[in-house]
Amino acid sequence: MRAKAFWDRVMSLAREKRVSQAVVAKACGIPYGTLRNWLSKNTIPPLDVASDLSIYFKVSIDYLTFGKTRSAP
Repeated sequence: MRAKAFWDRVMSLAREKRVSQAVVAKACGIPYGTLRNWLSKNTIPPLDVASDLSIYFKVSIDYLTFGKTRSAP
């Protein structure tokens, strides 16, 4: 799994939804600084956060991590 691709998809979904990174962080219950740190270092978040992101954006974890099917189960 490539971290940059993961975050590219997350940020693309945020743009589509017209929400800021701060809104995404708050909705997923993570500190904004932590989200920014993951983004800047291209680090994959823990599975529970990836799951929260997939729920927030209504996409599958497979889509976020591998770019596969976008729809949530």
